[in-house]
Amino acid sequence: MLPTICKHYYKAALVTTLFIIPCFTTAAEQKKDIPIVLVHGILADRFAMKPTEDFIRKYLGKDVYVRKVRIGLGKFTSFCNMYDQVEWLRRDLEEDPKLKDGFHMIAHSQGGLVGRYYIERYNNPRVHTYISLGSPQRGIFGTPSKIDERFIWLNYLEQFASKLFYTSKFQRYISFASYWCDTLHYQKYLKKCKFLPY
Repeated sequence: MLPTICKHYYKAALVTTLFIIPCFTTAAEQKKDIPIVLVHGILADRFAMKPTEDFIRKYLGKDVYVRKVRIGLGKFTSFCNMYDQVEWLRRDLEEDPKLKDGFHMIAHSQGGLVGRYYIERYNNPRVHTYISLGSPQRGIFGTPSKIDERFIWLNYLEQFASKLFYTSKFQRYISFASYWCDTLHYQKYLKKCKFLPY
């Protein structure tokens, strides 16, 4: 659960975002209703984006098409390889005929990296506006306190992170290893990390 101040900040950021979207679209794009795609983060599934969908509907109306995508199978597969997650996102977007003319994307946390790579690699169907909320665009180094409290073993693991997370197995199979940016071993990160540096 988010602290109250974070909830207010999140709501303010989302409302601001909804008013900013028209500023970055052309007149032709503004004439039609462009769908909005919501991308969840790690340890979440598409249902985690329901509050965001509710906010969008509150400010833009009930008729706007909002798609909460499911990356893989949701919570469990949010730990899977980032390249696989991008492929799952691409397939999900291509299968929806309502998105064929493009959409706005709002992505949360790790989903922001998945969405960003989708745009860089494919962008078909086209993303008109991309917004990431709380996404580790420059990587992560350490874990947030709430996650540390939930998974105590991570505190121990962090001591060995630069050795462990940059191994080929972790890079191949564990999502957050792909954007683990160890500033104390930066050259190792650039050389061994197989997702974010690219």
